[in-house]
Amino acid sequence: LREVQHAGRLLREAGYDPDIVFTSRLKRAIHSTWAILREMDTVYLPVFKSWRLNGRHYGALTGLSKAQVAETFGADLVQKWRTDPTSKPPPMADTDPFWSANERKFADVKDIPTSESLVECMERM
Repeated sequence: LREVQHAGRLLREAGYDPDIVFTSRLKRAIHSTWAILREMDTVYLPVFKSWRLNGRHYGALTGLSKAQVAETFGADLVQKWRTDPTSKPPPMADTDPFWSANERKFADVKDIPTSESLVECMERM
């Protein structure tokens, strides 16, 4: 939180004067947005949230630690998923407890990916 507040102060001191704000639908991003707006004394600004600003969807890897992923899939494959722009992890099942479509905040989204490559993530954003 202190880093986000510091960023807000730096933006204010540098003279930034936004008219509108965009953020993802992830709680951490929303909370960071609120903290920055408080520091800039611009809490009145409209804030638009879009799932398309969420980070990359790691599919079936979601919820696993790095060690678990490496143990299950092997370090070489994990490295490929991280560095090859077109490679993507295995898809997440719609029965997975981490499946985003089961969350109320994504109820209106029809095209949530089950996994993404770096290229697909960049195209989405």
